[in-house]
Amino acid sequence: MGASNVEDFMANLESFEEAHDEIDYYVVPVTSGTKEQKETATMIGTLAAMGIPAHKIRLVFNRVKSDVYSEFSIIISYYDLAHSFICNRKCAIFETELFDALSVKRISLTSLMNDDTDYKALLKDKSADMQDRELWSDMYGLKLLAKGINRKLDVVFDELFVEEDVL
Repeated sequence: MGASNVEDFMANLESFEEAHDEIDYYVVPVTSGTKEQKETATMIGTLAAMGIPAHKIRLVFNRVKSDVYSEFSIIISYYDLAHSFICNRKCAIFETELFDALSVKRISLTSLMNDDTDYKALLKDKSADMQDRELWSDMYGLKLLAKGINRKLDVVFDELFVEEDVL
């Protein structure tokens, strides 16, 4: 749940008595912008005020450029004050061109990872037209990039459910 769509979510959640107890975890992504971090802190405060325990609220640092501590000082300071959520610096998704490229190609990371096409072998076909070769080259590069990113996302997912804070 992101801060940008939280108002509708919270309004709907509050309209059903104790509905928040039915949700196992609240995974909250935050980007490094000042506004976004402040909105995220407000949202976490609202969740905590509803009685949601800290162990059910999990933060994911999203679009990290290089360093969680320097880029997310507002939300980390809020954590230091409130301790109303789980804050694990290893739950960081670093900025990458992969997601923009996948968006342009209108494919998901999952479909790319499940694509069994051997683009490297296709690129060896010197008789193929240039348009096909460019596509195969792009896809080969994306698949190489995706393998590393997917491994990193698996680590984030595993770290997301570690029961203690890791700052």
